[in-house]
Amino acid sequence: MIEISQENLLKYYNIALNVVCNVIGKDVVKKQMRKVIRVGISPRAVRRHGVCKTLNGKCIIEISKHLFDAGEKELITTLIHEILHTFKDTKGHDYKWKWYANKISDITEYKITRTRNIAGIESNFNYKVICDSCGHSTMYIRMSDRKINNLKNKKYHCTFCKNHSFKIESINH
Repeated sequence: MIEISQENLLKYYNIALNVVCNVIGKDVVKKQMRKVIRVGISPRAVRRHGVCKTLNGKCIIEISKHLFDAGEKELITTLIHEILHTFKDTKGHDYKWKWYANKISDITEYKITRTRNIAGIESNFNYKVICDSCGHSTMYIRMSDRKINNLKNKKYHCTFCKNHSFKIESINH
């Protein structure tokens, strides 16, 4: 477990940036990377490990505080993922983003993917919603009374099978 601090985050950000520069090339990174004005820790994010927000052509990268529990490699992998989103020639997880991600994955120990399931992080969830038809499940940290009522009153549907019937399980830690 890594101590949650801005200092540690910046240390791992610099490691991730060096990996990207070494694999993609410093010239390409310098040309394609938008200016990162802030790298921060998100205290609430659990479902996403990181995010890259673009504002007026500049980027803000935020990493979930829960990622510090997953270890050094996962933290660096997520930071590389978010750094690739700062590139001007990528949009979302398009072909160019995937090309960069695959190049880094092929050459380094960091496997850059669109999504990741990291052992231990899911233990922060308190609710599990399960489709009665196909069994697909979604985890939540908190659920409002409104969301619970909408699930019970069949106002939502499963994204996989379009069923409107769900079971809500409370996860006790």
